[in-house]
Order: sequence, then C-alpha cells, then structure tokens
Amino acid sequence: MSIESQHELPQQSPGGELEPEMPRVELRQTILQVVVTVGIAALFVAGAAVTSGVWFKVLILGSAAVIFLGAVVLGVRAFRSQRSGGRWQVYQGGMWALLMIFLLWVFGAIGAAMA
Repeated sequence: MSIESQHELPQQSPGGELEPEMPRVELRQTILQVVVTVGIAALFVAGAAVTSGVWFKVLILGSAAVIFLGAVVLGVRAFRSQRSGGRWQVYQGGMWALLMIFLLWVFGAIGAAMA
C-alpha cells in the first residue's frame, strides 16, 4: 500500500466504526457572516461620513450596533448547533471575533459621536 492510498482511507474511531465525512460548511458560513457584518457596518460609517448632525451620530452608533447584532446571531447559531450535536465551536469563534471587533468599534464610534 502506497502513502497516497493511505490518505484516502476513512478514519476509524476507537470503537472500530467508520466515521461519516462531516461537511465543512460551518467555517465558510461563519467567515461569510463575519465579513458581511463588518461590511454592513463599514457602509454605515461611509454613510455617516457624508452626513452631519444627528444622522452622523445615528449612523456611527448604528454601525457598532450592527456588529453587536452579528455577534448575537452567531451566538444563537452556536447554541443551536451545540444542542443538535453539531460543530458549535466554529460559530462561537466567530462570535468572539465579532465581539472583539465590536469593543474596538464601539469605543471609536462613541469618540466620534461625542466630537
């Protein structure tokens, strides 16, 4: 048996059963959701750049709210995936990434809104 053919064999669990192949769509979905969420927040900031007054503050603070909402949605997806026995860790990682981005974003937004 050659080395190449060894990599094609399915993995066996300690009990001897063959593990089914798991689709890896969770990572793609999480990355897409993080990128889209940050993109929508950036559009809010771009809209705030061309306005002034109350709309400026609404759009700047709204951009931070979009990122927080995206983190909450990923947290709910992680919870649902964990309850159904799925790969919840990927969604939780995306949630924590968005929460860290939110912390940086919100302090910048508050500073810009107060100026």
